[in-house]
Amino acid sequence: VLLSPFNKLVAIKNLKESVIIHNTIHIIKVQSGQLGFAMDMQSGHPILLTQGEHIIDSATFQWHRFITLREPRTVLGNLTIIRVETGNVGYCYKQGQLVILKPGLHLIQPPDRFGTIITTQMTILDLPLTTHETSDYVPLAIKAAVFYRIVDPLKALVRIQNIPKQIQETATATLAGIIRASSLSDVASRSTPFYHRKQQSQMHRIRDRREEKQEQEQEQEVLLPGCDEEDRDREQVMPLVEQEVHLMPSIWNDSNAA
Repeated sequence: VLLSPFNKLVAIKNLKESVIIHNTIHIIKVQSGQLGFAMDMQSGHPILLTQGEHIIDSATFQWHRFITLREPRTVLGNLTIIRVETGNVGYCYKQGQLVILKPGLHLIQPPDRFGTIITTQMTILDLPLTTHETSDYVPLAIKAAVFYRIVDPLKALVRIQNIPKQIQETATATLAGIIRASSLSDVASRSTPFYHRKQQSQMHRIRDRREEKQEQEQEQEVLLPGCDEEDRDREQVMPLVEQEVHLMPSIWNDSNAA
């Protein structure tokens, strides 16, 4: 309804909309799990709107967007909010000093500077395919990988400029030295899969046990000094002969009695 001929209809808005802007009037509805980000152009400070409905009438108020702080890095003008999750650490420079950012939310503001987020979990670094010569001058194409984990991030960042590159170069040089100091047969024996080595070790143990058992049996069969094969045979047959000798008198007596 127009109450005056000097008024005019600009637009029709739905009250369910999250943001309604008309000249200097701002109606902003922030949902659960969100924050509203705006700037005060007069002071240059960022403004964070919490959950709820906000009605702001200001010529210096400038609306930007909704944020959730779920991203690892959220830029709010000159400010930066860093989200570090478990298993990772971040680092920044505050007054020129290196500072490790533990899991949580961190606010970085000038003149401080944020670096990046690094993982403290086990990491696999694939080495490029390279060709190395063995000690007997046989060229081998090697494709390898390195498993590593950063235990002390502060010490690693202070001493090493590029951690993955340094690990890759060190691993490649170490691998080349191992190959140059080994022959082709050494490399082939070392490259046997673990389960093959396990099966081979089990077979060796079984064979050793069989050999020990055979040796024990052979030791038992060794002839005593001064004994020949007839004596040994006699010793083996004597128990049976004794049984027959014990039985013969009983049979003989029964026959005599009859």
